[in-house]
Amino acid sequence: MPRTLALAAVALAALTTTAAAKRMPPPPPRPGPVTITSSSRPLTDYLTAHQAALIACAKRERGAVLKVTVLVRWDADGTTGAVRVGGATARFGRCATAALRGQIPGVSGRASARAKLAIDRKRLGPAPRLDDGPAALAACQVDSDCTIYFRTSACVPTDPIAVATSQLDAARAMFPLKRVDCGMGGPQYERLRQENAGRWSTSCVAARCELREHAVVPRDPRDPLGGLSKP
Repeated sequence: MPRTLALAAVALAALTTTAAAKRMPPPPPRPGPVTITSSSRPLTDYLTAHQAALIACAKRERGAVLKVTVLVRWDADGTTGAVRVGGATARFGRCATAALRGQIPGVSGRASARAKLAIDRKRLGPAPRLDDGPAALAACQVDSDCTIYFRTSACVPTDPIAVATSQLDAARAMFPLKRVDCGMGGPQYERLRQENAGRWSTSCVAARCELREHAVVPRDPRDPLGGLSKP
């Protein structure tokens, strides 16, 4: 009889432990390498969407944790204006500023907001090698995984590279966009723009995005709207 009672007690304890375990909530997810603190929900969401670019910038820095402040101003349509990054190196500031230029969705007026970022570099993967260039950003499986990123914006987009669509934030961080004023307008500009439309395309070859250049379609210089040249 005592042995039976002891076995019953063990079984009851096991059942009690199992029931308690089922009632316990699951453990919270492990926090990521980037912690964002801001009272602005649009800015928080925008910074969260650009974490990959911020991480790419942080991988080139030193120290265990980077603590920076970010001030972003945007227009009524969400287009970012002034972007100021403070508290880190000038290199990180330039990289993050270039990566955070864009358009903030879901805003209804001109405003500005500030956020604090803490980037735990101990949780980051290996730093990208700059000498790898775009090859580190061009992994693909099908053609639709690839897109064109233009490193220079002038009269027409120039200096194109092929990157994976999921790596655009990292591409912007590794290759900040250079803007070149051309001072051109009117029919001449329209012809140049149309001639270069569709000049570049990408495809996935051997699991790498590759860039292809096509012939420029000539336009009739006498046509103010830049029509196709007649044979």
